[in-house]
Amino acid sequence: MGVPSKFRLVKFRTILLLITLFTVTVLPQTVIKEKIIIKPPATLSPILFTNKECTINFIVSWSAGNYQGFIGVYGNEGWLTTAGWSSGGALNCTATSSDLSGVGYQIRLNLPENVTSQFTYVIVINGVTIQSGMGTLVGRWQNFAYTNIDFYPTYYTGFDFELIDSRYGWSTGELYMNRKANINLSPFLNCDTIPFLPNSALINLTIEPEIKGVSFFNWETRDTVGWSQTVGLDETSNYYVALLPDYFSNEERIIKVTASYNSYNKSNTLRIPPRYYSILIEPTRVYMNWLSKSVDVFGFLGDWEKPLPDTIQYNLEILNNSRLIDMVLWNNGERGKVFYNIPHDYGYFGFEVIPTSEKPLNDDTLKIRISTTDQRINPAEVEIIYPAQRIHVEFNPKTVMPGDTANVVLKKLEPDGRLTNFLEDQLFDFRIIGGEYFGTIFVPEYGDTTDEGWYVKQGFKFIASAPIENLPVESVLMVKTSEGFAGSQLPENGRIEEEQRKINKSQSSKNVNV
Repeated sequence: MGVPSKFRLVKFRTILLLITLFTVTVLPQTVIKEKIIIKPPATLSPILFTNKECTINFIVSWSAGNYQGFIGVYGNEGWLTTAGWSSGGALNCTATSSDLSGVGYQIRLNLPENVTSQFTYVIVINGVTIQSGMGTLVGRWQNFAYTNIDFYPTYYTGFDFELIDSRYGWSTGELYMNRKANINLSPFLNCDTIPFLPNSALINLTIEPEIKGVSFFNWETRDTVGWSQTVGLDETSNYYVALLPDYFSNEERIIKVTASYNSYNKSNTLRIPPRYYSILIEPTRVYMNWLSKSVDVFGFLGDWEKPLPDTIQYNLEILNNSRLIDMVLWNNGERGKVFYNIPHDYGYFGFEVIPTSEKPLNDDTLKIRISTTDQRINPAEVEIIYPAQRIHVEFNPKTVMPGDTANVVLKKLEPDGRLTNFLEDQLFDFRIIGGEYFGTIFVPEYGDTTDEGWYVKQGFKFIASAPIENLPVESVLMVKTSEGFAGSQLPENGRIEEEQRKINKSQSSKNVNV
């Protein structure tokens, strides 16, 4: 008989063999293979393997000793060693290998059709018996019977331990409400370590620290089993780490999951992101001009799992320079600088930031804090960027009558107080924010009048209304440089959102000074 490659060995095993235990099932042109019975030694005799090359002894005996037998040890690259064909009922072969992961064993007997033979085998590595078994071979087609014996050691020299993210299929080091950390414990055997771990070992699984809402789960029963569990080595894959619905923490937590056998242990850590009610604000930074600015506030649990409950309400407070701005609540229109116990709609409420009549003398930064009545929820803050005045607005002429027109002249206000001209291509935004009934702005580019304009060159004009009753009256015009165009042209101002402006008042009467 020829010696097949390992590929052919696998093919024979898959196609031509049927496993039985001391019984024979007759199938046409099929060799019967027995089911291996592993008999681990009652006690372990740990031995220090002094080299990385393992010495492997494969010892086989069979009852039909008058028939020839053949045995072999194969690895990932093919045969490591063989012995036979010979009669006598016993064979012993020795091989060396530094890689036990692909080692397998084969027994062949030259048995006539339907002739049976009992056999026993022992696998010894570096002088330690780590596997043994027995079975029956039945001669079939072409007077040939064989079986492959997979390597199932009775003890190991350690194990690798991973926590596999159920969403991604690999270790991410994180634990979320909707993602499990599956336990993957892989025992190994090498030849330079003391063997100590029986395949019947009980593994202790622990979670530290013991946090409410974090637990081991059993895949089969779906039960929670707490922070510690003792399971068989071959049962560890039935368990995973997960969060219970009642897990809450307003800060990040780190847990350590350990698998241990006596003093041998392997650990992994998992980061658990904060899972409590959070406050999200949009936007987190506001650039003030003459317009009010809207701020949206959302309160929710975890990853938008559910909104803030009605039993928790919001607080709102301007932390500094409150003289410059007010806040107006959307739900009731109330205006102020501090609010407590603000109700919400499924975790949401909104408010407006409105500038007061006072303006900053220098560039200023204000903060608004949003908190809740639950002290465990981290507050959030809105940053208000409020730049100082850098645009000087003049009317020419300074005196207008109802129906008269005045040119709007804009100058750049330098830090030292000097007034300088803007570049010719500078664009501006404007808006009449008070007394819009008493006048309007004519924009030559539009060929029309308006109360509000964007990206307009200098040259627009104020036209007083006519007739006007109950004089004197007042109109208020505000101007800023247009976004995306003039930021670099203003001194000490790198962001166009930090628009500069000055309010000038216009009175429409028989003789009105602007």
